[in-house]
Amino acid sequence: MKKVSMIILCIVLSCVWILSGCNNTNEEPHSYNSKNDGYSIYNGENEEYDSENTGISSQVKYMSFEDTLATATDIMVATYTGRTERHGIYYDLEFIPVKQIKGTAVDGNIRVRICEQSVSVVDMDIEYVESPSRYVTGANYVLVLEKHISVYNPYDLYIPLNNILIESGEKPTMYDDSFVGDFSASGIEGKSSTEILEYIEDFLLKGEDVSQVIGYDFIRSTNLTDVVSSSSVVVEIVPVELLGASENNDTERFVCNITNSLKGDIREGNIKIIFVADTVDIGSKYIVMLERLGDSEYYILSSKASLYANDGATSEKVKTIIQSSSMGEKN
Repeated sequence: MKKVSMIILCIVLSCVWILSGCNNTNEEPHSYNSKNDGYSIYNGENEEYDSENTGISSQVKYMSFEDTLATATDIMVATYTGRTERHGIYYDLEFIPVKQIKGTAVDGNIRVRICEQSVSVVDMDIEYVESPSRYVTGANYVLVLEKHISVYNPYDLYIPLNNILIESGEKPTMYDDSFVGDFSASGIEGKSSTEILEYIEDFLLKGEDVSQVIGYDFIRSTNLTDVVSSSSVVVEIVPVELLGASENNDTERFVCNITNSLKGDIREGNIKIIFVADTVDIGSKYIVMLERLGDSEYYILSSKASLYANDGATSEKVKTIIQSSSMGEKN
């Protein structure tokens, strides 16, 4: 893998600085390591940004086939529709689920997100390239995935793990290679895609499961009482400066002046917030429900219903909810 001289950003789950559009400004949020932030949506370890070749290089920890099956939140047989949408360096591929093997079945099609990048496995002589072009329209695949729920995406995203490619009728691969050596201790090398699927189903019956969906269901809530009660920070704000935008996930970052703190430990001054693109205007008044983005100086929306124009009526309703919640805690 080509070495680059740019600073390595240590990230457990995703290219946060790229997703938040921080390549468009001189001020970048810190990396955030969490399984529950609802913002990070890609699975990487140590990432380098190659400014000369505008490419992404990643390092990931080694996982065996069995470890990957246990870690995956979703495993399914699905058909690739051929539909691909590009979001900066990311590609969202559409699949039609045929059979759910692990995880919760969904209605309709799913979006599988792939970052076009080169990847090396730490302490292993393994390198490969992730690309959306390896999928064939109309072909069936056994997908080994990690499900991500994000307030900044209109749909849930699924991330393929460890470049596993199990296409019906084709030779299964992992890390762009066949199942050899330490990839699996099961003796499945050379097995067909059908036999691999049978092995997966048998393995899962053993109950060796450590999976966890990335994000949390609460961000889907549209109930104002639930959103206010569950959010760590509720403030009235006015956006005063646009810091940058991202085409990767359609977000914008603003400096906002706090005009009134209703909940949380923020009392005055300015706050930096990541919004869905084109949802706020400089100088307008809003009421927002927020969570801190890890140890960074940025805040993210707590749910998909955490931003309201401050028209007075909404603000009073929020205050009533907070007061009622506080009285309940005292009692």
